[in-house]
Amino acid sequence: MKKIFLSLLFLVLCLNGLTQTYLDYLLFNKCNEYRRENGLSEWEWSDRAYAPAEHHSKYQSKTGLMGHEENTITPSPSSRLTYYGINWYYSGENCAVVLGSYKTDEEIANLILKLWKESYLHNKLLLNKYDGEFGAISCKIGRNWQWSKNEYDWVFCTLTVFRE
Repeated sequence: MKKIFLSLLFLVLCLNGLTQTYLDYLLFNKCNEYRRENGLSEWEWSDRAYAPAEHHSKYQSKTGLMGHEENTITPSPSSRLTYYGINWYYSGENCAVVLGSYKTDEEIANLILKLWKESYLHNKLLLNKYDGEFGAISCKIGRNWQWSKNEYDWVFCTLTVFRE
């Protein structure tokens, strides 16, 4: 009986849960590994942080625009946290877009992390010891990128971190 109950509970959670992908978790774990290598604590995965990250990645993949701002009711990273009911003390966001065609999830995750490490401000978020304690990453595939329309698969990723 216990196994049936746990199986049903797992099924309900999977069907009603958010739509994280393997790539989301892979890139998040790589960010945490990078933080550990630099003597920092890991971020804790948060479904609450995933909601604004997914919101922004969907916006980017739909519009083909990459950046931190939106032309919506949630124009900034912090406004997305507030929109999803998060009472934040600190917030941070990294965004990236890479060509995903013919690449594995591992290659995509490594490329995005490399881009963030090589960018002073993105790396600063990754290595900030006073930053968020919770975080999540959402990666969405889009066919539009501002210089390429319906030609390739672009992967738009958003890292959202916060501290309450």
